[in-house]
Amino acid sequence: MRICIFGAGAVGGNFAARLARAGTDVTMIARGPHLAAIQERGLTVMAGEERIHVRPFATDDPRRAGPQEAVIVTLKAPALAGAVAQMAPLLGPETAVVFATNGVPWWYFHGHPGPGAERRLTRLDPEGILWDRLPIARAVGSVVYSANEVTAPGTVVNKSPNRNRLLLGEPDGSRTARIEAISAACMAAGIDAPIVDDIRAEVWIKLMGNLAWNPMCAVTGLTIPAIAGDPALRPIALGVLKEGQAVAEALGLTLDTDAETRLNNIQKPGPGGAHRPSMAQDFELKRPTELDAIVLAVQDFARELGIATPNLDAVAALTVGRARGLGIY
Repeated sequence: MRICIFGAGAVGGNFAARLARAGTDVTMIARGPHLAAIQERGLTVMAGEERIHVRPFATDDPRRAGPQEAVIVTLKAPALAGAVAQMAPLLGPETAVVFATNGVPWWYFHGHPGPGAERRLTRLDPEGILWDRLPIARAVGSVVYSANEVTAPGTVVNKSPNRNRLLLGEPDGSRTARIEAISAACMAAGIDAPIVDDIRAEVWIKLMGNLAWNPMCAVTGLTIPAIAGDPALRPIALGVLKEGQAVAEALGLTLDTDAETRLNNIQKPGPGGAHRPSMAQDFELKRPTELDAIVLAVQDFARELGIATPNLDAVAALTVGRARGLGIY
């Protein structure tokens, strides 16, 4: 199977290395020193005691890659619209595009079984570039659980070697030949990639945590366990988690977790427990953030549904203010 990893940094690099090692025809779309190092020396992923070294085709020019059977996009949400034109050479008539991004996905209401079907989320795709020019029928949903960091150009450290998951789901919940092929290729590479019936529920299960931890860590500079254990910050985090759960339930979703459980589990020791969320890293490096997809889109839903979210509103205001002060929002 021909698979392109588009935006192959930390998460994308980890997945690309595993796929390439398994014999998949992998193309990496990357840039800068990371790309140069991969082209010169290959890609190395360190996962615990394991070392993966591969030499996949890597380029910053998709025209050199040609049409793929699947494109897995590991860019952050703010960069998606700007990448659509670049993706064009990768797209054959049946190419599926898997969006491995955090937060509410831009395609959220495509194939939706209830009210709001085919509604566009203008906050996440304000000019309709993704919906119209991709186009929407190519979109496959996913949720990623994999902690990674680029520690040097061409080198990725996989901080969750026993947990590399890529949950996959068609927006309408169907089992298609394309999603089964993508899942099979990932599974053969050691990436846990089950096909789920309700990808939106999985989006919200991950989003509930991101909704609290990403902005609170970004503003305070603390780690997740530090916030969960702080007597002043813990109630705020719990409030945000509960408000996120209320929004999800009002949207018709049944989650297999709850706010109290999510918060209590943070304090249990485990790999990656002190990992800093991506938004905190983005603030530190003054990079564009996922505020719209992770925080403000949820706030939009709450206001439309008439759900009070005082904790989320306060955290969102502080985080947006901090981002504006840094010149990144």
